[in-house]
Formats: sequence, structure tokens, C-alpha cells
Amino acid sequence: MTAQARGPTPTSGLQPRPTRRGVSIALVLAVTLSSLVMLAVASVIAINFTIGRENTLELLRERGELAVSAAVSQVRSQLDPAVQQLNYLANVIGSLDEPLEDSSRVADLLNGALAATPQISRIVFTSAQLQLTAAERNESGAKISASDQTTNLLLRRNLAQAEAHHEGWWAELILDPRGSGVTLLNRRHPVWHGATFVGELLAFVSVRELSAT
Repeated sequence: MTAQARGPTPTSGLQPRPTRRGVSIALVLAVTLSSLVMLAVASVIAINFTIGRENTLELLRERGELAVSAAVSQVRSQLDPAVQQLNYLANVIGSLDEPLEDSSRVADLLNGALAATPQISRIVFTSAQLQLTAAERNESGAKISASDQTTNLLLRRNLAQAEAHHEGWWAELILDPRGSGVTLLNRRHPVWHGATFVGELLAFVSVRELSAT
């Protein structure tokens, strides 16, 4: 018998499999550790940045509060003497028995108060009979003036407002009625002789002078 030709062997058509290169464990560990370190550093930086920002904001807030407190104290130190001076004048004038509308004593008191209180630029007393006495600061010292204001409706309304009070108060800002364009703070204080309303005191403080201190 003729020998039968042998077919190809089962493995004769197979290609060798490529060799897979494994990832180095050392490389994986290095990358993992580097990532953890970077994450830790980033966390520390973020925390320090947050703390630093909060500290900066707190410092700025404290400095702002100190600045405001200093400004308030400075303004109060300028305004308190005007308050105290009017309180004193109201008590003294209210104790006088002489007719206030004709009294030179009132003019002397206003002049003395103006000299003792440099913050005040002008002091005015208006009697219940609308007789006005004023002491005004000028370059040579003080100017005393007196006038009859019985036809002045604004002053009449002001007296009615003052009569409704028993303590002094700060009224609204006004422009200097003399036309200087200066903004004035004005302190108003009723004057009582016992239970009888006898007039009103006004003290004017220049905002310009206050800002310059």
C-alpha cells in the first residue's frame, strides 16, 4: 500500500503570541505616592490660603472698627462741649428774674460761652417774645447783636417746637443763613423758668471746622 500523505500538524498554522509587558509595581507605587503627596500639599496650601484670607479680613475689619471708633470719639470730643455749654446756659438763663428780652446779662452769657467753646461759631437766644440775641465769632473776637423778630414766622415755629421739649437735641443740618455756603450742625435747647417756657438756645458748629480737626 502506498503510504497516505500526512496532513499538516495542528500547530503548523498558529502564530506565536506576543509577549505582554507588565506594568512595573514600582512605577505604580511611585505614581500613587506622588499623587498623594501632591494632594496633601494642595490641601495644606488651600487651608493656609483660607486661614490667611480669613486672618487678613479679620485684621482689616478690626482696623476699620478702630478707625471708625477713633473718628466717632474725635467728633464726640468736639460736639460734647457744645451740648454741655447749652445745658449750662439754659440753666443759668432760666434762673434769671430780669426780663430776658431786654437783658444785657444774656448777651454777656452768650459772649462768655462763645469764648469758652471754640467749637461753636455762633450762639443764639430767642426769647418767648421773639427778641433775638446772638454772639457770633469773628476775626476780632465776637460780635454781639440783638433784633426784634416778632414778624419772623420761622422763628415762631421754632419756638413752638422747642416748647414741646424739655431737653436739648441735635436738629437737622442746615446751610449757614448768612450765605457763606457752610453746612452747620445746630444744637437746640429749650429754656424754662420753672414751669414757664421763656425761650430757646441754639448753637451752631461748622461741619468744615469739625472735619478739619
